Amino acid sequence: MISAFMARSKLKQIMALMEEERLVLLNGPLSSITEIASKRGAILDALESGGPVARAVLGNGAKQIRSLAIQNKKLFEASIEGMKAATDTLQKLEENIGVMGAYTSSGEKVLVLQRSPKKDHRV
Repeated sequence: MISAFMARSKLKQIMALMEEERLVLLNGPLSSITEIASKRGAILDALESGGPVARAVLGNGAKQIRSLAIQNKKLFEASIEGMKAATDTLQKLEENIGVMGAYTSSGEKVLVLQRSPKKDHRV
């Protein structure tokens, strides 16, 4: 059984972890998310199994937790979209390496494929 005081303390810890998660989503490193989520999960499990008082405190804080979770979810989704956009940009750059545009004497654009220089291995 967890007392009301302990339950409120654990709820504050969850809120602090949610804020820490938000800061990590904004500033990185994203690898910290796993550790934060496991800590938060352990505290939530303790509250859920802590008896009726702990569950009541958790229930009272559920709206606030849900709000923070939605906010963090939006940040996470935005970071994923940013990573996808960066990957797409890098992929397009790699595809276009060695391709150069030139114009003919009549003004038509022609793509000129450049080959990478070969090293001379003569002895």
